[in-house]
Amino acid sequence: MRRARTKLFCLALTALLAVSLTYLPAKAADAGNPLVVVQGVDAETLDPAMSVTITNMNYSYNLYDPLVNRNSKLELIPGLAEEWKALDNNTWEFKLRKGVKFHNGEDFKADAVIFSWKRIYAEGSKSPQKGWFSSIKDIQALDDYTIQIKTSDPDPIMPARMTMLFMVPPKYVQEVGGTQFNLKPVGTGPFKFSKWTKNDSVVFEANADYWQGAPVVGKVIFKVMPETQARVSALRAGEADIIVNVPPDQIPAIEGTTGCTLKSTPSSRVLWVQLVANRDSSPFKDKRVRQAVSYGVNVSEILEYVVQGYGTQISTILSPLIFGYDASIPPYEYNPEKAKQLLAEAGYPNGFSVKFDSPNGRYTLDREVAQAIAGQLAKVGVKVDLRLQEWATYSTMFSNHKIADMWMLGWSLPMLDPDAWMWPLFHSGEPLSNWDNAEFNQVVEAARREMDTAKRAELYGKAQKILKEEAPMIFLYQLKDLYGASSRVDWNPRPDESIRFYEVKWATGK
Repeated sequence: MRRARTKLFCLALTALLAVSLTYLPAKAADAGNPLVVVQGVDAETLDPAMSVTITNMNYSYNLYDPLVNRNSKLELIPGLAEEWKALDNNTWEFKLRKGVKFHNGEDFKADAVIFSWKRIYAEGSKSPQKGWFSSIKDIQALDDYTIQIKTSDPDPIMPARMTMLFMVPPKYVQEVGGTQFNLKPVGTGPFKFSKWTKNDSVVFEANADYWQGAPVVGKVIFKVMPETQARVSALRAGEADIIVNVPPDQIPAIEGTTGCTLKSTPSSRVLWVQLVANRDSSPFKDKRVRQAVSYGVNVSEILEYVVQGYGTQISTILSPLIFGYDASIPPYEYNPEKAKQLLAEAGYPNGFSVKFDSPNGRYTLDREVAQAIAGQLAKVGVKVDLRLQEWATYSTMFSNHKIADMWMLGWSLPMLDPDAWMWPLFHSGEPLSNWDNAEFNQVVEAARREMDTAKRAELYGKAQKILKEEAPMIFLYQLKDLYGASSRVDWNPRPDESIRFYEVKWATGK
């Protein structure tokens, strides 16, 4: 019944738009009219310190606030910090916003900043975010609304780094403990947690007392549908308002459905295949083997026939949206003969067999891309055992290094600085690093503490050249994000892939 009513509503709305009905002003939050957003994977956790994925940050940016935020143009703007400045090369000062309360009524003050940072590094903490904030030596409260961040070395991107440190309530977390906090999270954000049904949905209610004003949308149901066709069908049936990861072959179906629209934007996310180079049993310990599989994958063919043009080949880990991107470095060309030659030189004249883990439903056409890679590598003698994984299991596998010698991942972080790509993915000893290279370590360490912008760009250019030569990954492409949306919502996607429910309006006020 709900589907029929919603479908009739969409048809009626389209007819009204055809006669140029002017949009009505947005109304106040209405919890009886939920916004339904569908993505392919469930939350791994609702504790903002326990994940590094954008899918999880989509929950965090609605439940919590960082000190510094980004607008839809990806410019840095005040969050829970109203202003900030560098006092010297090793000291940043942040002035905090007054009058902000957590959802449980607890006041937001300087102690919450210190607590939110310290719990990432607390004894026994398994937070994968330690590399993000490792330059911070101490955070001191000068008063309830002024903090100073002391760094062990100069850190030129501290404001950008603060877009990823979400504030949690000290008293509540200490009272209930980390496990219970994950199940009943409390933040300062525009939405409050209501309910989490594992592998089905997370429900949010509007925070009427939000410091920026109450959201227009009163209730959000964030549903999980791993299968692409199920997401598209839900949108077309009027059972979803926003869906993610629309495959190109479904564009005609969405655009041909009354009341549905396609939204797209170039993404800061890049996709690659990790080659585990620091495992004794892995064939990818040998640089020649890593280079061989890079020559053996025809990225142009994947972009044309699988992704259907909705992507741009990358040379290393950075996209043109990221500071320091070096356009002079060419990507690996498809050269199967060169691949076979390198394999023979490395002692694999007849190729080898390898397991390849890939997510299924996390990224647009991730399964199909993985299948194409497996088929291409077979032509140069690399026999791939492809294993498709459910996301929650998969993220645990790669975070704990319990994963195959080849595995696929995409990467984008709101810091939008090469440090957020280079350090956690490649610097030796980091949770997601599977490669050790002393020269690379030295370069990114120098870049991390270099305050001169031009010199930082030069250092990251050098780091990209090392990555191209060493090939610790099969670098694939920068994504172009495709979303489906109901015409009843007034919303545009962001290049950083986050979905901020606070930015969503009802196209007709309801």
